Amino acid sequence: RGRKLIEIVVRLQNIELPEKLAGKIIPAISTTTALVTGLVCLELYKVIQTKPLDQYKNGFVNLAIPLFAFSEPLPPAMVPSMIKGKKWQFSLWDRIDIDLGDITLGEFLEHLEGRFGLEVNMLSYGPAILLLAR
Repeated sequence: RGRKLIEIVVRLQNIELPEKLAGKIIPAISTTTALVTGLVCLELYKVIQTKPLDQYKNGFVNLAIPLFAFSEPLPPAMVPSMIKGKKWQFSLWDRIDIDLGDITLGEFLEHLEGRFGLEVNMLSYGPAILLLAR
């Protein structure tokens, strides 16, 4: 933490900001960080307590004005689909957990097609694209 502060001070000295302005940047960074951390912790309490979506808040803060604005997050957009002739809706928040042990990519794709009737066009894991069908 101390090293990061030293790096910031050195960078500020290298870009030759006026002393008056440079002296205000570090307190502003720490104040903003503390504020955001506090807001995140308040929302984490709600996650732990499994509160409904309407209890959560999005926050927009501008300390220069000062402005504190909060809004309720919207639920994710639902995408209608058909899986094996049944209506199914999913969102970006949904997931399918599959535990088949140590299998190949081909076996995994066969499982998705057999169990869900899905044709996989793209498969990714984190930032890596594992399959991209043409």
